[in-house]
Order: sequence, then structure tokens, then C-alpha cells
Amino acid sequence: AGGVVLEAGPSVCEGLVDPTVDQDGTVVIEQGASVAEGVTIEGPVYVGRGAVVEQNATLVGPVALGAGSSVGQNGYLERVTVFPDTTVPAQVRLNDVVLGPNCELSTAAHLAGLTDEVGRGTAAFVSTMPTLHDRLPY
Repeated sequence: AGGVVLEAGPSVCEGLVDPTVDQDGTVVIEQGASVAEGVTIEGPVYVGRGAVVEQNATLVGPVALGAGSSVGQNGYLERVTVFPDTTVPAQVRLNDVVLGPNCELSTAAHLAGLTDEVGRGTAAFVSTMPTLHDRLPY
């Protein structure tokens, strides 16, 4: 993968991961990604090439941030996949969500997947891409 694999405990990645990052579990941070001060990471977490995690964000795995994606200050992601080049604004809370390409969320939005009566989670997929339904003539 070419990334840096961080095991449990404090780590610094070529100056791209702030030493104040609180990290537990397996974390892969690709080259060119940056993780700011005060971030909490509970792996497994993947941070793609050129992705940015801003101050005081929390990532609770499994989380995958695509290349060039970003998580704003005080963002909270739990069991989330973020497609490449997609922005999660500041103070957004996401649980059990796949955030597709070209999504636009407002600051402080809260999205969560569905949970059935047995407590099994179902991820929600969020995207602004046109769907077949958008093209139907009714």
C-alpha cells in the first residue's frame, strides 16, 4: 500500500501526524495525508493519500478516508467510508454512512445509518450523483 502503518501507541509520520494525536488500533496513513493536533483515532482506520483530518476530529473504525478527502474540525466519524475528494465539514457527525462523491453536507449535520429491531446496522449511502430514479419521466 505504500502507507505508514501505525500500531497502538503514539506515533509521528514524517511530520504529517501531530504528536498529540490519540491513536489506538491499526491505522494506515498514506503519504501526503495530514492529521492535526487533538485528533482521536480508534482503528482500524485508513487515511488516503493527500487526505486531511483537522483539529479535534474523532475517527472510530472501521473508517476509510479516500485520497484527497477531508474531515473538518471537531468532526466525528464512526464506521464510515468517505469517497475520494469528498469534504466532511466542521462539526459533522456521521455514523454507519458511506459518503459518495460530490456530496455537500452542511456544517454540524448529523447522519446515521438505519438499525433494525435486532440492532444490526445498515449503512446509509449519501451522494449527489444522479440516479436512475432522477431520469425517469414521471
